[in-house]
Amino acid sequence: MSTTKRIFDKRGEINGEYVPNPTTGQRHLKFGPPGVGANVEEPIGDYHQVPDKDEVDIHGEGISVEAENRNLAELKSLSTDYARKESKEGTGPHFKTQAATAASALGKYAAAIGQERLKNPTELLRDLPHIENIDKKALLDRLKKEVKARQSVEMNEMHKEVRGGVAAHVQSAVDKLDQLIEE
Repeated sequence: MSTTKRIFDKRGEINGEYVPNPTTGQRHLKFGPPGVGANVEEPIGDYHQVPDKDEVDIHGEGISVEAENRNLAELKSLSTDYARKESKEGTGPHFKTQAATAASALGKYAAAIGQERLKNPTELLRDLPHIENIDKKALLDRLKKEVKARQSVEMNEMHKEVRGGVAAHVQSAVDKLDQLIEE
């Protein structure tokens, strides 16, 4: 009968094989990076690629990338305008102000689009143009139509409204924008 002596050293190796230490925040080998199976060398597929064409409909809701980018640009411009207005007034950043509500609506919508496109929301907001004279009511109506389309797609695909899904984030952005218009 052979006994194997386990030798631990300072690098976390047992008998020459690396073993990650879960207490130092390292991931266990069987989990690995996203898209990789348990201890498999090859990734499952390149699932991060999303076509950048404007005419592409994502998940079949009928909402183009161009329309989503326009909504993002308008929300970003609204948020920036309210923040500039409050800084000129000297009120400073506070909770429950129009600037905070506009920034929250922008964040919710960017999170929804980022979740759908598998991109970081800040990456989506990086190169958007500033838009002057935004019609808030028209933007709100467009977002409400988008919520209905996304909810119907979720109901058809999942047979329920997905909690924390894309439609829920867009609905939250609609609620924030509606609150902003009422003020």
